[in-house]
Amino acid sequence: MSTRCTMAWAEFRGVTYHLFTDCLDDDGTVYLEVWRRGIGSVLEMSLSPVVWEFLRGFQAPAFEQWLMAGTASDARSAILKDVDERIAAGEKNPKAFLVMGDTIYGPWDSPRETQIARGMAVVKRQRAKLSRLQKAVKKLRSKSQ
Repeated sequence: MSTRCTMAWAEFRGVTYHLFTDCLDDDGTVYLEVWRRGIGSVLEMSLSPVVWEFLRGFQAPAFEQWLMAGTASDARSAILKDVDERIAAGEKNPKAFLVMGDTIYGPWDSPRETQIARGMAVVKRQRAKLSRLQKAVKKLRSKSQ
């Protein structure tokens, strides 16, 4: 007979995650077991009560909290500020290697409206990703209660 008390059981991209405690242990240890289809148990590890409590209380980074709470207007205002600062810095020193925002906005000297559109597209994708993640976590929590 198993003494495992399941806290959560989830599948994602062919991998099953099983979070559980041992009902006979009273030390607060939480275990994570990972299974991959066709292979079986890939990993089993224990999380000390301190680590478990840290993970349970972990908050999303401020950017993610802002991203989900802010409006499209808030996002556009922040993006406008970023783009204008990038363009001004690039005009001041065109030879500077301004790569920090390139993955989001493109090159500093690309048209302002293009950079703004790219920034808004990133916000839209990130909001959709975080929304899907929040729904999945909510679903997982409702299953484990």
